[in-house]
Amino acid sequence: MKVEKDKVVAITYTLKFDNADGDVIEKISEENPLEVLIGNDNLFDKFEANLLNLKVGDTFEFTLTPEDAYGEYEEERIVDLSKDHFIIDGVFDEEVIKEGAIIPMMSEEDEEHMEAIVVSVTEDSVQLDFNHPLAGETLYFAGKIHNLREATPEEMENGDVFDDDEEEF
Repeated sequence: MKVEKDKVVAITYTLKFDNADGDVIEKISEENPLEVLIGNDNLFDKFEANLLNLKVGDTFEFTLTPEDAYGEYEEERIVDLSKDHFIIDGVFDEEVIKEGAIIPMMSEEDEEHMEAIVVSVTEDSVQLDFNHPLAGETLYFAGKIHNLREATPEEMENGDVFDDDEEEF
């Protein structure tokens, strides 16, 4: 069996900035491999393309440009909002809304859920960065295929793999 559309693959990998010598961003180990249904927009297209046709035991190594991953960093995605947006029951929570915090937000237009990083907090406003933390970065992946199987009917219907303990969104 090989990695292809509608198969569930279990992989481990190390993600680094730029290349094999870059700083480690994330490491997925054999104790808790990433299981993903191929061909259902669960991975970046170029990531998935690098896994296609691999078999259990095969290793992989590739780089994704910003365009193939989280996109370029966009200055216009940094916004200043009045502190009034963050007042709940008459209180601004300085423990939650502080520099470096990642906070959930919802757009007013289409009620889309997103996350923002608090860049700064002033007396009157909160500056938020809506870029993904890895936007603008070249990403290097090195890993291994650990398991490969047919997707269950439930996984095909959901379009993804969910653990019994994992909450489905």
